[in-house]
Amino acid sequence: MNRRETRGLKKKLGMSEAFKKLSLNDKFAQIAQNIEAGKQQSTAFMRKIREENVNKIDQINSNKIYNRAESIAKSKSIPLVDAMEEAKTELTAHYNKR
Repeated sequence: MNRRETRGLKKKLGMSEAFKKLSLNDKFAQIAQNIEAGKQQSTAFMRKIREENVNKIDQINSNKIYNRAESIAKSKSIPLVDAMEEAKTELTAHYNKR
């Protein structure tokens, strides 16, 4: 919901009039609650984004391991499971070099 829709909804519900009638202490308390709720939503959103990024990186790494394992299995004529282990060790050694 954008700002214009939010303002229209508050006007229809009479929230703006109710807010105007509050004392200063109550207004400041409500503003503080809104700020705190916004911070909580922001941290939850950032946590979600971080988890998605970690999942993407894990997916990319597993795809790299699988592709390398397929090429090892074809070249050495070994089972894919054994090639997966070899591909894992190769890629971890490659990343440890960096």
